[in-house]
Amino acid sequence: MKHNFLHTAMAAIACAMFTPHAAAVDIKQMITATQIEQNFDAVANVTVNGRFCKVNLQKSDTEQTQLAGRLEAMKDDDAYEIVPTQTGADLTIDVKVPDDAFASFAGELTLKVPAGVSVKVVNTSGYIDINGIADNTIEVHTVQGKITATDSHGQLSLNSKGGSITASGLSGTVSTSSSSGVQKLSDMEGTLQFDSPDGDIEASKMKGTLSVSTVAARQTISDFDGTLTLKGSSGVIRISKTTGVINVKTMNGAVNMFDVTAEMHIETTKGGIVGQQRIRLTASSDFTTTEGRIQLQLLNTKDELTFMMSTESSKVGLIAKGTSKKKKLQTGKGAIVVTTHTRTGGQVIS
Repeated sequence: MKHNFLHTAMAAIACAMFTPHAAAVDIKQMITATQIEQNFDAVANVTVNGRFCKVNLQKSDTEQTQLAGRLEAMKDDDAYEIVPTQTGADLTIDVKVPDDAFASFAGELTLKVPAGVSVKVVNTSGYIDINGIADNTIEVHTVQGKITATDSHGQLSLNSKGGSITASGLSGTVSTSSSSGVQKLSDMEGTLQFDSPDGDIEASKMKGTLSVSTVAARQTISDFDGTLTLKGSSGVIRISKTTGVINVKTMNGAVNMFDVTAEMHIETTKGGIVGQQRIRLTASSDFTTTEGRIQLQLLNTKDELTFMMSTESSKVGLIAKGTSKKKKLQTGKGAIVVTTHTRTGGQVIS
């Protein structure tokens, strides 16, 4: 059994190392305080109050919901319990420890569920791992534990306050949220939503509809096909190898693009909008920034484009495929209309 999340007796070790003339410390090994293996019939909903335990969610190979678990502690005590309670189609699994227990226990639960079963897991420090789930509704929450999810389909909601989230091979309706933990997400398809105030988000190899929202965190999106909607405040947004429709609204964060073929609607306050290599517009697009600059190098030919460019500053130059003016520039007869506006930022489209 892996104990990535185990509470240990490290405080006792530190005391022995740093207390002068300290006697040797007797470090006790944890023992199995309780364990359980039990199957349940006709379950539709499962709630797991896992607390400190690592919780593994997997697909059942039968029509039964299967539970296996073990708690470890420094001493044998009947108050360590894994308590399943079934009421009709609802199954609740609670982890209990003695009232006087302090940082010297650990646990792991493995729950296997058939397709169609809804599962909610609430942990504090325990990790959560989801693997091979098919056609289930899964909602997991942990405070400091990390979350991993692989090769699963259904309605998946992954939420951690301080822990990281790593997920790949997911499809269906997927949402993730972490207050400060880094999110590394890849190989997904469906309706996707990723949120984080301060934890960076890296998303790659995605198809479908993706919405990402951050405050100060960075957003890095690559290899995406579909409709992309990004919202941010001060974090940098990077988009590459993307096709479809791109909607971006951010304040101080810059928007940098590379190898993008899409319809674009991008708005920033102070952040610049830069696309310097392999940028192609597929439909009319607009770019607006207050103080940031707009710099785009388009693969589209001049005949494909019509430019509607403006700025509020008489000192700012506007350049579109070799034509330049100040304040306002309208040129071209192409079907794709490129609309740009800045207050003080320069604009160069080549």
